[in-house]
Amino acid sequence: MSQKKPTDCIIINGLEVSSLEGGNFYGLPDVYTQKEIPVSKDHIPKQKDLEKWPHLKDVCLPSIDADIDLLIGTNVPKLIEPWKVINSSDNGPFATKTLLGWVVSGLLHDEHTYPNKQGKPVYSHRNSVETVRDLLVQQYNHDFPESAYEKEEMSQEDLRFLDMMNTYVKVQDGHYQLPLPFKGDPKMPNNRLMAEERAESLKRKFGRNIFKEEYTLFMNAMLKCGHAELVPKEEEEIQAGMGWYIPHHGVRHPKKGGLRVVFDCSASYQGTSLNSELLKGPNLTNSLIGVLLRFCHGNVAILADVEKMYYQVKIPPEHVDFLRFLWWEDGNTSQPLKEYRMTVHIFGATSSASCASYALRRTAEDHKGGFSADAVNTVLNNFFVDDLLKSVDTETNAIQLYKELKALCAAGGFNLTKWSSNSRAVRAHIPEGEMAKGVKDLDLEDLPLERALGVHWSAEDDTQHPRTVLETLAAGP
Repeated sequence: MSQKKPTDCIIINGLEVSSLEGGNFYGLPDVYTQKEIPVSKDHIPKQKDLEKWPHLKDVCLPSIDADIDLLIGTNVPKLIEPWKVINSSDNGPFATKTLLGWVVSGLLHDEHTYPNKQGKPVYSHRNSVETVRDLLVQQYNHDFPESAYEKEEMSQEDLRFLDMMNTYVKVQDGHYQLPLPFKGDPKMPNNRLMAEERAESLKRKFGRNIFKEEYTLFMNAMLKCGHAELVPKEEEEIQAGMGWYIPHHGVRHPKKGGLRVVFDCSASYQGTSLNSELLKGPNLTNSLIGVLLRFCHGNVAILADVEKMYYQVKIPPEHVDFLRFLWWEDGNTSQPLKEYRMTVHIFGATSSASCASYALRRTAEDHKGGFSADAVNTVLNNFFVDDLLKSVDTETNAIQLYKELKALCAAGGFNLTKWSSNSRAVRAHIPEGEMAKGVKDLDLEDLPLERALGVHWSAEDDTQHPRTVLETLAAGP
């Protein structure tokens, strides 16, 4: 907000909003993501805040325990058009009635308040010196970020998550099978109606033919791979509280192109969402700076990517009904919706990142007896999420490590693909179909590692900062 510098984002289409009281749904134009929105729950006015202002006695503010994750701009005037206005009184707030409900302006919770002699709240803004001090500390933390890479102790919930994974982990058809880590016994309301409404909204978006075509291709590929399945007729009825329907929408990555279907596990119905019932799990991802520093040790580099990492981790049969979704067979919207369910951990679930990382690390631990210590340590220490960055001293070591890593990860159901290296000899041992696009045509022979991979960082050139380089590598060479 209020910035003029360019920033990366993801475009999300097909979103609809309604008031908390239900009723009609209203479509939004394309929505652009940001890493954070500079507001917090403290900015949300509550009904009790209005008690101090008699002129707002007719205003009703429904309560919801949620973060502020969506800003509706002036490009949707219908939703912010005032239907009714209650003017301010005694320098207090004013209220505006819109299609989405009441909006109260003037109750800023990040200001300190204290009552005056008449009992009215008096607002005092934060001291500017205090704000400058906070900015200074923020700058120090940015320039000296060592503390960000210290290993944090696990919370009780993280330990509970790991205990759950260790207790119920299985290997099914060559893949690890991990449960959904529910906080307690799940008792989910029947939200099929919400899923139907979201599906109808998606259907209206399908007027754009290319969008429908790409969406259908993605869904068909997912079903063909067995990552999702049609719910058998005899299993369509869900036991009370033991199922959930996940709405979905399409997301187009601005750099990679192509459409990905994302499941909205944060979608709330009657105050409940799938994510609100799941443990997030500990952060099992290696630190970015650690991966990069280890990557700089050798002269011969090998890089790879875990193909569809989340989808390689199975869901046990007793939990698949919590991952149901509605879809038209082969994308034929003239036919009735059918019920499907995911059989793997999915993008959008708050627990999926920890489950996938756990499965990858468990693969290395469970099979360390059959592979070299270097291969096992590489899986444990040289992956950043699903991206492998490893360097060794010789081409012979790199070729051997390539073979071992392929076999070790495959033992856990993970396929390493999109390989690249600065060594022609190493690339010659990698099948062309497993190479990253464009790498086979590059002549990287005899180049220093940092030049071969485009890494030449200086304080004056932030575009080649290691973090930027990793993000570039993660997007594909």
